Amino acid sequence: MKNQKGLSAIVITLILVVISLVAVGILWNTIQGLIKGQTQIAQIQSQFFSEQINIKNVYFEEPFVNMTIRKPAGEIKSSSVNLTLAGGPPPGEADIFSVVDLSGSMRECNGSTLNSARCNIMGGGWTSPVCGSLNATSYVSSLCIGYGATWNDKLTATQNANKDMITSLLSSGSNRIGLIAYKNIVIDSNSTSLTNNAVLLNTVMNSWQAGSMTCICCGINNASLKLSQQSTAEKPKSIIVMSDGVANVNCSGGGSNNAKNDSVKAACNANSSLNKLVIYSIGVMGADEATLTEIAKCGGGKYFSVTNTSELISTYQAIAQEILESYQSVTSLSYLSIIFFNGTNSVKEKIFDIPAVLETKTYNFNLQGMLSGKITRIEIYPVVVIESTKREVIGPLLDVWVAR
Repeated sequence: MKNQKGLSAIVITLILVVISLVAVGILWNTIQGLIKGQTQIAQIQSQFFSEQINIKNVYFEEPFVNMTIRKPAGEIKSSSVNLTLAGGPPPGEADIFSVVDLSGSMRECNGSTLNSARCNIMGGGWTSPVCGSLNATSYVSSLCIGYGATWNDKLTATQNANKDMITSLLSSGSNRIGLIAYKNIVIDSNSTSLTNNAVLLNTVMNSWQAGSMTCICCGINNASLKLSQQSTAEKPKSIIVMSDGVANVNCSGGGSNNAKNDSVKAACNANSSLNKLVIYSIGVMGADEATLTEIAKCGGGKYFSVTNTSELISTYQAIAQEILESYQSVTSLSYLSIIFFNGTNSVKEKIFDIPAVLETKTYNFNLQGMLSGKITRIEIYPVVVIESTKREVIGPLLDVWVAR
């Protein structure tokens, strides 16, 4: 009898131990789940700050609202939470044209003591006070300095910066790069179509020589034409426009009879005619920053100011990095939450078909029976649904439209 009681006590003890272990296991799994959930939420919240959505246009015809939105470059680069590619081609398949100024000021011998006779002896054409068309040899540069002038070689630095950028872009994915060299016109012998042949690109860059005037619109128009012929609508595209001076050659059909305006118009036309295009601009010492800034603005990109040739490599690298990051981006958004306000009430709608990188899409909403009267405000918020818990995490305001 005592043995049976002892055995029962042991069995009960074992059962209690098992129950305790199971309870601890359940509790531990619950804690782990909570920690994992909070970690996921923290990851998502940190990524929200990398998402961009812009409202481009809103049109009303009550009870319908027509809204166009665009997703610019520079979204999330990596994540571990329910990722899907942001549409379009595989990462690393971008087409890029580097548009480079080869006007006379890219290699010049400046100085009031340098007269036309001395300039001609040095092998350049005289354009007071600049001696253009000079070869960047140590002989010519030392001769220039010997005459009491200043030798300014921006072209060699530009060549090196482009070579460095091309190495970075071609080392990732299946990017293709083309070169557009312009003076008073585009110099075809100093330019290339889109290619991934680094040897060919370097050979062409080594052939660059400075001289003549500055037709920025020529370079942009030629790059846009080649992208339309050699690229595809779904591929991300970039044009990098570099200049060290002021546009002084008009473009046929530009319509403005003003070289600066033609340059900006060329960028605007390229951006409106080509899908998934971003235009960057670089202004090197002496450049017309106002025009180059407008070019980048019209192309949805950025303007970079270079005050010293030593900054050129880092500038081109910064653009290369932005291109690589933008076109390899992914998104974890489940949908966009759109909130319409009429001053007193509001209604929410959802967009599941989110634009891909550099893509513009138009959406139509029927607010019949939900909201009447004049729409005064529209807000857009990103939303991620955590699959394991179905919990919705709402991000910060992406963009807002306000009636005027």
